[in-house]
Amino acid sequence: MKKFIVLSIFAISIWSCGEKKEEIPYHVFFDSEQPVKDKNLTEIPKSFWGTYAKNEYHKLLVQSQSIIINHISPDNVMLKTELDSLTEYFEMREGKLFNKTLQKSYTTRLSNDTIYYDEEYLDTIFAFRPDESIREFKGSLVMNFAEDGKYKVNWIDFGFMTRYVEIATEEDFYKIKLELKLTEDQYEYLDSTHFLLKFDQAHFRKLHRLEGFSYETLF
Repeated sequence: MKKFIVLSIFAISIWSCGEKKEEIPYHVFFDSEQPVKDKNLTEIPKSFWGTYAKNEYHKLLVQSQSIIINHISPDNVMLKTELDSLTEYFEMREGKLFNKTLQKSYTTRLSNDTIYYDEEYLDTIFAFRPDESIREFKGSLVMNFAEDGKYKVNWIDFGFMTRYVEIATEEDFYKIKLELKLTEDQYEYLDSTHFLLKFDQAHFRKLHRLEGFSYETLF
């Protein structure tokens, strides 16, 4: 248990600072920023600012210069006897577990000899970094991430349900190829498992309407 707790401290230190977590492996890229006819924003419009909550444990935070996913992992467990051996890292303060490394308290519940506490992780999915751009399209924010002359493209659709979509997997490519009836000039095989989409505005509009991709999160 001690090894797990120490590793958890390191993980919390990374995520709580707003750093982007390790990304999912991408197999689908675009040859240009999407949608091609829209301009890059210099800040996120106020109409999108706010907190969008799937539940109390998963929230999307949209601000003028960043988009962050807030994860709360509830009911992590530490025995009181283990706390005694981790005083370098943790202590109880006013009934709450306190992390000395991060100088923060966790929501805490005590039951007999067991301490239950909630960990919070911040995943910054967009922050106007040099390789990032964002465009507004039909009530959505479309995020482009440059990589070796290609672009990874995700979007957040602020419709009836707020939906975060990542176009990433081989299954996504074949779904797009089939449902949009792509011709050979609209895609390229980079290798046997990586693909390049060559979309104009009309094709991105059709793509934006699709649902059921491998990585979709509702808030």
